[in-house]
Amino acid sequence: MSAAAQAVGLNTPLADDKAIRAGNFFNGRLLTSKDLGREQDNRRQADAWLGQAMGAGIAWGLEASQQGAPAARTLQVKAGLAVSRAGQTLRLAADQVVTLVPQADATTPGANTGFGPCGALSGSTTYVAGNGLYLITLAPITVDEGTAPVLALDPGNVRCNTDAKVEAVQLRMLYIDDALLVARGLDTNVVAPAAVSRLRNGAAYACFGFPAVADAHLHPGIEPAESLLDALAKRDLSKCDVPLALVHITDSGIVFVDRWSVRRRIAADGAAPPWSALIGEEMDAVGEAQLVQFQEQLADVSDAAIGTLTAATSFAWLPPAGFLDATGARRLDWSIFLGPHKPVREVPLAAGDARGVLAAALRRDPVPVSAATRYRVYRISGSAQWMFVREAPNVPHAEEVWFDGARAALPGASNVQQAIDMLRARSCQQVALWPEADVHAIVGALKGDVSLCFEAGDYRLERPLVLAGLGHVMIHGAGAGSQLRIASGECALRVNECKSVAVSNLALRADAMTSGKDETGIGVRGALTVFNTPSVRIHGVSASCSGSGRIAGAGIVVNNPAAMSGKSGQNTSVQITACELSIGRAQVGIQCINTDVAVIRQNLISCSGKSDESLQRGIVVAGVAATEVRIEDNIIREATEGIGVGLSKREAAKADALLADRVIVVGNSVSLRVTDGEERNRHGIFIGNANSVLVQANRVVTEDRKVPEVDVDGVTLIGVYGRQVIVRDNHFEGPRTGIIFAPGEDEKTKRPNLNLERPDRVWLFACNVAESATDALKCPAALLDAGVVVAEHNVAP
Repeated sequence: MSAAAQAVGLNTPLADDKAIRAGNFFNGRLLTSKDLGREQDNRRQADAWLGQAMGAGIAWGLEASQQGAPAARTLQVKAGLAVSRAGQTLRLAADQVVTLVPQADATTPGANTGFGPCGALSGSTTYVAGNGLYLITLAPITVDEGTAPVLALDPGNVRCNTDAKVEAVQLRMLYIDDALLVARGLDTNVVAPAAVSRLRNGAAYACFGFPAVADAHLHPGIEPAESLLDALAKRDLSKCDVPLALVHITDSGIVFVDRWSVRRRIAADGAAPPWSALIGEEMDAVGEAQLVQFQEQLADVSDAAIGTLTAATSFAWLPPAGFLDATGARRLDWSIFLGPHKPVREVPLAAGDARGVLAAALRRDPVPVSAATRYRVYRISGSAQWMFVREAPNVPHAEEVWFDGARAALPGASNVQQAIDMLRARSCQQVALWPEADVHAIVGALKGDVSLCFEAGDYRLERPLVLAGLGHVMIHGAGAGSQLRIASGECALRVNECKSVAVSNLALRADAMTSGKDETGIGVRGALTVFNTPSVRIHGVSASCSGSGRIAGAGIVVNNPAAMSGKSGQNTSVQITACELSIGRAQVGIQCINTDVAVIRQNLISCSGKSDESLQRGIVVAGVAATEVRIEDNIIREATEGIGVGLSKREAAKADALLADRVIVVGNSVSLRVTDGEERNRHGIFIGNANSVLVQANRVVTEDRKVPEVDVDGVTLIGVYGRQVIVRDNHFEGPRTGIIFAPGEDEKTKRPNLNLERPDRVWLFACNVAESATDALKCPAALLDAGVVVAEHNVAP
């Protein structure tokens, strides 16, 4: 209570000098013009108080728009009804066209002051419309109309007086001083379309009160700093004016008319002024005005410029929600327009839910284009528009969301955060990754056994994603929809020294080949690389690598380099099945090095290069260890060499031969392409140094050779072999020789690897067809003559 306030008792009449004082009429009272005039004033005052309670704004109509050419400087205002801040109702009965040009005298004949509590309005009514920004308003004015005779009781009285006072309206134009604009970072001396667009948008949000309102949200209960309209209210804008539009005028005429920067629907003032920035009808009306102002400014952009329009160049602020055309000539791609504010993808929204989502979004603050705030984009079902809304800034924290731990079999968890922590603490971690996540940081923090899921999306990697030193690892994705892509090397995903790994339904792409070894020291690396991991299962993986002038990369590489140094101490089992590999020029499809058991089955390997290019090798199994090798039902296309299996040591040329225990190559289809630059003979299938060999039901086709002098063989067996070699039922089309069999000497005994006197082995070559070949089978004649090699029903032209 102020010092001047006086305490009063209950039921005490309280009145001031502005209280309505109704005349007391009784028979015999002498009525004068003053008495009747007081009745009229009372009626106006009561109406004004009612209008103030309802709130100021436009009820309907009163849309201002440019009329004719810009140079004409004419403005059309539609008929309509409004309520001023003084509580007066202002009605424009018919559409009007006003010319914004210098006027010698703006006073209407017979006009005097405004009616009701307004009286005379401040601000000049004679103006010169020069360059700058102007505010168009609707204001009251009183006009004298007609005459009425005066009773000549006194000879000195005039014979007549004014018959009626007409409560009319007028259109006013108030100049906005440059100092007010400069203080808000606005410059009207711009001509470029993008700069004019930013001026229009910036002026609108200065009238909305931003960023002052947003700053007030940091200190609830503190009234925000004044808006541009508040500043004008201290000068020429009276409580009786109803703002209709902002108009920007230059020497060439009207540049733009922006209605919703100042136009508002009727909204009552808040009952709690210190909190008016947070609650009340007025804030809701401002939110709606932001949406419509954006849509009208967007509609004024030409069809030619709409497709490349971006918020960063043409706007200073974005509303909390807006709409963009998704189809037609004025289609505006949300990812181009929103730029850094864009989400990863659009999401569907039922048409019935759009109103609720929009209403919630309009209660949020607008976004400066310089801010890092993101938007969510909805595609409304059955609509030709996208709706973008500002992401909710204050979503509940995980600790605040109740969780039923008993129902989820997580006793002790009462909120979402506790549940997440309990799940992550389990020994088998189930981790989901998405394209926007920091996948390197997440994977680098993993420990123990892991189940890793890649959600659908394009994962752009600056360096290989490495899983090292973990337990049993399971990696899976959404098939071709989950793509890990690296542009700076040949390895996108690498698994180092884990107990086991299973990779499925994932796409990996390496867009560049590098030279030399990396920190792994394993030489050739694949888009998917696994090393020193004893159990490997790869299924349904799509992998690709770029081309190079030499072998530098592969689609899939599994290597156990510890076996070469004798440090492994464990067997390595590899299964690669149902994968699709697109391999660049001169690179390798699948490469398994130092693997005890290798099962490679039902894979498709093809060259991704030009029509005259080829990949170097389709499938390679090599190193110092191989117990069981099964290569079955694979398709290899456009390869210089198809399948190669062979063990060797680098230390010494006279070292004992390393033999694979069992090699089975069955049911494969190999298409060879010999290109320019080839210097040595090539083969469809090569197997060297093995105890037991089965090569059956394979098909090797050679395309038209670019280099005729290079021989191509269907199957080549050169090395040291055990007691069983069976090559049968194979079909060759194009190779010059179907099969070459050249067993070498036993490096341990230094004697030929054969016993002509006592055949103690099965070396069988039967039922092979070699079309267009010189020979179906080439092998030492002594072996054939002695019956060590049995050749039956092999066909060549």
